[in-house]
Amino acid sequence: MAYIDFPIAALETEEFCLSPEAMWAWEEKCFQLAPETLAGSEDFLEIYARTLCANNADSERYPRPGFISPRIRDYKLKPDYLNYKAYLQGIKLEYERKTHVPLDESLEPIPKYNSKQLKFYDNAVMKVARGRRFFATKEGRIGFGPSDMQIGDQVCVFFYCPTLYLIRGDNIEKTFVGEAYVDGLMYGEALEMFERGDFKETSWVIC
Repeated sequence: MAYIDFPIAALETEEFCLSPEAMWAWEEKCFQLAPETLAGSEDFLEIYARTLCANNADSERYPRPGFISPRIRDYKLKPDYLNYKAYLQGIKLEYERKTHVPLDESLEPIPKYNSKQLKFYDNAVMKVARGRRFFATKEGRIGFGPSDMQIGDQVCVFFYCPTLYLIRGDNIEKTFVGEAYVDGLMYGEALEMFERGDFKETSWVIC
């Protein structure tokens, strides 16, 4: 269906929890990849905002974390992401002040971590990103997958399964890599594309 083109290194749990600087550095890499991959998309920032938290902000509106989440496309996550981004930029500013490197004067002071929405979104991103890798596909999509994913792994839909998966291999025998999130393919859209003839049914042997 889609082949992995560029994966971003995963954040280990300890690094993610103990180093806020690692959070903004990692998110910057993800953010730089998004517009390059989603060129021409009507609203790449909304797609990126949903992908970063796997379309789940772990609140009353978005009750379940992880890749298997209710369809919440009616809710716009871009405002939550922009608030989160301002928080990360504030962390960057504080880090630059502490390390005496040249300041980026365009950054605003760090917002207080007291917004309910900010906490929900931040919590969702951490749950999704720990031990996983943000990636882009050759077909122009972005997503999350296992930390041991590789360039060339394939995103696929298994009939009757609740989420997307990654497999690896060049012949009929494939290695199962793990679950994946790709915005725009999670809630039946892939099956609709299959019915239109955009995808074809294929059989493999999972080793």
